[in-house]
Amino acid sequence: MNIPPSNIFTLFQQTATRIPQQAALINGQSTFSFAELGARAGRLAALLQKTGAERGATVALCLDRSPELIIAVLGIVQAGAAYVPIDPTYPAERIAGMLEDAKPPVVITCKAHQHLFKGTTAKVLLIEDIDLKNGPLFEGPCPAGPDDLLYVLFTSGSTGRPKGVAMHNAPLTNLIQWQLRTSVLKEGDRTLQFAPISFDVSFQEIFATFAQGGTLVLITDEDRLNSTQLLRKIIAEKINRIIVPFVALQYLAEAVERTGEIPSSLKEVFTSGEQLKITPAIINLFKQLPGARFCNQYGPTEGHVVSELELKGDPSTWPALPNIGKAIDNVKLYVLDEQMKPVKKGEEGELYLGGACVAKGYIGRDDLTAERFLADPFVSGGRMYKTGDRAAELPNGEIDYKGRIDGQVKVRGYRIELGEVEVAMEKHPAVEQAVANVREDRPGLKRLIGYYVAKSELSTNELRKHLASLLPDYMQPSAFVAVKELPRTPSGKIDRKALPAPDVKRPELDVAFAAPQSTVQKTLAHVWADLLGIDRVGIDDNFFDLGGNSLLSIQCVAQLEGHGLKLPIVKLYQHPTIRACAAFLEGDASAVSPAEMAKARVGAKHVSPQWDIAIIGMSGRFPGAANVEELWRNLLAKKNSISTWTAEEIDPSVPAELRNDPDYVKARGVITDADKFDHGFFGVNPKVAALMDPQQRVFLETAWAALEDAAYDPAQFAGLIGVYAGMGNNTYFTRNVIGHPELIE
Repeated sequence: MNIPPSNIFTLFQQTATRIPQQAALINGQSTFSFAELGARAGRLAALLQKTGAERGATVALCLDRSPELIIAVLGIVQAGAAYVPIDPTYPAERIAGMLEDAKPPVVITCKAHQHLFKGTTAKVLLIEDIDLKNGPLFEGPCPAGPDDLLYVLFTSGSTGRPKGVAMHNAPLTNLIQWQLRTSVLKEGDRTLQFAPISFDVSFQEIFATFAQGGTLVLITDEDRLNSTQLLRKIIAEKINRIIVPFVALQYLAEAVERTGEIPSSLKEVFTSGEQLKITPAIINLFKQLPGARFCNQYGPTEGHVVSELELKGDPSTWPALPNIGKAIDNVKLYVLDEQMKPVKKGEEGELYLGGACVAKGYIGRDDLTAERFLADPFVSGGRMYKTGDRAAELPNGEIDYKGRIDGQVKVRGYRIELGEVEVAMEKHPAVEQAVANVREDRPGLKRLIGYYVAKSELSTNELRKHLASLLPDYMQPSAFVAVKELPRTPSGKIDRKALPAPDVKRPELDVAFAAPQSTVQKTLAHVWADLLGIDRVGIDDNFFDLGGNSLLSIQCVAQLEGHGLKLPIVKLYQHPTIRACAAFLEGDASAVSPAEMAKARVGAKHVSPQWDIAIIGMSGRFPGAANVEELWRNLLAKKNSISTWTAEEIDPSVPAELRNDPDYVKARGVITDADKFDHGFFGVNPKVAALMDPQQRVFLETAWAALEDAAYDPAQFAGLIGVYAGMGNNTYFTRNVIGHPELIE
């Protein structure tokens, strides 16, 4: 009799004992054996044991894609604790709610993200400060039992508050053992680590691979989001298995068609997370992969993978919308009516999950747990989960997925409760009522649309900024529609089918429309307008303010490749306007203004700071004060630094009528020595220096003075120096230079 292990870490440990020197993890040029990975995880587990993260505890985990992230997952589960992934791009309010529910005594993060946890009472461990190569190892076997938590994953909540699915070892051990039984992979085969750690598929990628004795290959976010680069990574790394949502598979298939490059190393392709559609591109892909096993997997976070359909034979004969197959080992799938009675085969009902897959519930949310996790009426002492999915059992026993019963949707592979989006919209003081809905105006492209009745004037841009502070990127609507009233059914409910399509007109933005001029700008504008579903795009419009998201970014990069323009996806985040993108593509960095570059950096939500910033030098010129220290002394002494003059002392260029007007105030702040400038020091031609605006000369001098105050010589410093500077505008050039052509050679 094959007795299942009591916890998931045992499966990893068994592999590490059997093949310690086998490659377990590859990250670029770095390779970690099972022995190395296990030792580093063991040192972290020992540290966690000392800091209170023992059996049954939760540990918040906020790290970027890296070997350290995988080591942290292993270390947490070896200690018998449960990991709680925290996405660093989430709004602060959402992170605070997750910590409140999960109550982790320990947080593992990095220096770049530690600011997210300033208010927590948990002990914060920085991965950079943990010595993973030396120190004591965890003693004894993993203490976790089948009923102990393994992870807590937060999903969208209909009330506006995300809920944490508490999953224990038993269901996940069952899943991995089923995966081992059915997989065609063998020791040494490679699996791509594609999914974010905050999604349950990442668990499947990590632990199915390690239990198999395979190698997990990490990729960068840039490779993950660019379908061409992803394809080439799969080929270069000789990847044997990928687990991706339908939309990523579709883009990968399109990249194959576009490039003619075949990922022939693939042996297994799993798709999950949303309805699979068999498109011409996918048919073409699998015709070129005759030996690859292709499976459609289904399962909510509350059960992970619970069913699978393997698509066999000629891809041309596959159904356009494949069903979700049959239950995996030790799992029950029930299709029930409203009285929780089984419906006949072929009839629609609600899908319930029973058996070994059912999670414990929602952490810290007993009320929601009681609503969705019920006693199984068909198994004494059993539990089942009410999915909210409509389904029908086919004559052959396979389950046909029919959509949702409630307001939950899947967009870009993400599970979204429409109610949570609506609650966030209605938190804006100018919104009286809001509704979120999903539209598929273009085949294969689902968009989340926000509809609202406004109490007062409200711009789309203002509402978008409001939601960015409350919701993750994937939950923010792509477009907004203001309506006088929301359509209703005769019973008084919101009639979602009657909600209008978004306007194709360019939305109101903070910048005026500026038409594209160059060929590259016009190409970008055409591609953006097509993707975003609007009539025109100005060269200063921000891609993300127009409704762009990560999925549309992938499509944008792919479409530009078709026009012969290669734009790395990270550059789209860094240069989110057409003007900036075109300047990058044309190699003209000077065409991008500093203000535009600064706005681009602020708009790049997914770029996290890598270093702390310290202000270590300041300078300035002020009326009555030659530097910052003198200004503070004058303020403390309440010294008046404004100069006054008689009518005779005022500049002759001021009209006599104005000078003699009794209401004219003959006072002004004056900066001394503005007429003095060392042109040789700054390498400025003396004639040019004579024509320069005095403000510009003072600006150069104070910029250098700030560096002197910081005691750094830029020529001798290898690090990065940021100079934050400001100056006022005036009309010196138009008044004193342009009207005197004799001064200009």
